[in-house]
Amino acid sequence: MVAVDLTEEYCQTARWLNQLAGLDDRICVRQGDVTDLPFEDATFTLMFSQHVQMNVADKALLYGEARRVLADGGQLAVWDIVAGEDGEPDFPVPWADRPECSHLTTSDRLRTAIGTAGFEIQQWHDLTGQPAAMMQTLLTLPPSPIGLQAFVPGFASKASNLAARWQTAGCAPSRASHERPRRLEVLRLLAAGRSNQRITRDLV
Repeated sequence: MVAVDLTEEYCQTARWLNQLAGLDDRICVRQGDVTDLPFEDATFTLMFSQHVQMNVADKALLYGEARRVLADGGQLAVWDIVAGEDGEPDFPVPWADRPECSHLTTSDRLRTAIGTAGFEIQQWHDLTGQPAAMMQTLLTLPPSPIGLQAFVPGFASKASNLAARWQTAGCAPSRASHERPRRLEVLRLLAAGRSNQRITRDLV
């Protein structure tokens, strides 16, 4: 398994956590840009993207690279946050301190970007209501020494802002997306050929 992050500090943290979990011999962490992945064409058969696209302005390049490094018959699964109907969330949020650092898009535009990259979508679910409750529960629990608050400055306030937007539909987690993080949900894509991908199985 190979994991990619743009920030070397986060890569080092991931390697440390993998070592603590006894998984460092099974997971290789690479520093890299998801719009210019350091891999050859058709390298992987499965790709999973979680909470990535809202940090990337060029969605076409992002998913074009995903298509490039997937082999024929490869699958792409996505869990993400999309823009809802009420505009931008209150900042800061977990992925951005300021509006100019956030690249949320709507569920429909995200779906179009993925499809245009050569994927045929089999499953697309809007899970907006679920993450809000989960986030509220998380915020009531005692902080974990290796939880997100240990790595994300101001995590509690950022998470609170995000949970508030989920409740008001400002963001949505998938079906994709944010502001009531319109719910991204889970996408499972399957490549049928170099120029086209088809999905043949459910994601869950």
